[in-house]
Amino acid sequence: MLTLGGALLAASACAAEPAPAVPAFVPMETVLSADCWGAFADDVLQAVRDCRKADGTRIALQVADAEAGPARAGFDARCAGARCADLAQLLQVAPQRRLLLRTPPRRIDAVLAAVQAASAGARVAIEPQLQRPQGASAPIALAQGVRYWRSARSTPAPAMLHIAQIDLRTPGLELVGTPGDRSGGKEFVATPTSAFVREHGLALAINADYFLPFDGGRLLDKAFVPLAGSGVTAEGLAISDGRLASDTRTEDARVDGAFCAGARGARIVRGGCPRGTRVGIGAGPLLLLDGKRQPREASRAAYYDEREPRTALGLDAARQTLWLVVVDGRQPHYSEGMTLDELSAVFEQLGARSAMNLDGGGSSTMAARVDGQVRVLNSSIHTGIPGRERPVANQLGIRARP
Repeated sequence: MLTLGGALLAASACAAEPAPAVPAFVPMETVLSADCWGAFADDVLQAVRDCRKADGTRIALQVADAEAGPARAGFDARCAGARCADLAQLLQVAPQRRLLLRTPPRRIDAVLAAVQAASAGARVAIEPQLQRPQGASAPIALAQGVRYWRSARSTPAPAMLHIAQIDLRTPGLELVGTPGDRSGGKEFVATPTSAFVREHGLALAINADYFLPFDGGRLLDKAFVPLAGSGVTAEGLAISDGRLASDTRTEDARVDGAFCAGARGARIVRGGCPRGTRVGIGAGPLLLLDGKRQPREASRAAYYDEREPRTALGLDAARQTLWLVVVDGRQPHYSEGMTLDELSAVFEQLGARSAMNLDGGGSSTMAARVDGQVRVLNSSIHTGIPGRERPVANQLGIRARP
C-alpha cells in the first residue's frame, strides 16, 4: 500500500483499483536536502545515495511539473541538469531510501506508476501539492471563436465556475466527440480529458456522459476507480464523427436529453439525436428548454439538490453560441459546487435558452491548450484529491484555429 497525502492507495496493474481508505492524517518526518548532506549538492542521485541521516526518516524530493512523460524528481521545482533525475532511477538507489515525493496533482498518476513498477509502495509517500486557480478572471481567447473565463461566487456558497463560450459560426471551428474504442472490452477506454485534448489537437474539451462503474461522479456499490486505459461503458448516447459509439439505452433516470450537432447546427433535445448527427452526447437532466426550466424525476432528488461539482452545456436561442461550464466542488471554503437549480440560473444569466447537465462529481473537468501547453483549467477532485484528474469515458471537444 502506498501512502498518499495521509490516505492509502492500492498500487494495482488491474483494469480497476480499490478506492482509497482515508485514515487520519499523520505528519511525516522528513530529511530535507541540506540537513542530509550538509552542503550544496549538484547530483541528486549521488546525494540520495550518500545521505547518512536517512535511517528511519524520509528524504523529501520535488517532482517536476510536466505536461507528460516519465516522472522526474530533484531538489527543487526547476529540476535542471543532474539536480533532477528520473524517478525510476531514484527508486533504485542502493541502499533503498524512504522518500516523500511532493507532487503536482497532474503528475500523481505518473508517480504512482513509477512507484508501482519499483515495488516501492511501502517506503514512498506522496504529498499532493495544492494548485487551484484563484478568483475571477477576464475572458481570454484560447483559439478563434473560443473564449474562457472564471467566475468566483461567495453566495449562497463558495463556487468557482469555469466558463467557455464558443461561437459556432467561426470558420474552421469543429465539435469533436470521443471515438468509440472497444479495445478494453467495453464501449470506451477511460481517458483523462487533458489527454483527449492533446491527442486530438483540440483547443478545449470537457467530460461528457455518465459512465460505469461511476454514478454521477460517485462510486457505485463496488468501490472501484477506473484506471486510464481500462474499459468503461457510457450511460447514454455517444456519437463521434457520425458513428454511434453508445446508444440511448440506459437505466439511469437522469439521462433524459441529448446534445446533437450536425449539418443543421447544434441543438439540445429531449430524447435522442436525429439522423445526420455528427457529434452527440446523451446525459441530463435537462435544465432548460425554450427558456423554461425543466421538471425532474423525483428518484434522484438528493443528486439534484446537493451542491456537487458539475459539468453542463447550453445554447442560445439562435443556436450559434455554445457555453461549456464546469463548477468545482467538494472543496470547503474554496468551491462547494452547485445544485441543479443554481446551475440552471447560471445558464439563464449567460443568455442560454436550452441547457443540459452532464456527468459531474470527480469527473468534472475542463482542459484546454494555453500558450501551446495542455492544462486542466479547473480543480478536479478525483479520489478526494484537489487537482487530480479522473479518466472518463468520453468528452466533447472543440477544434479551432489558433
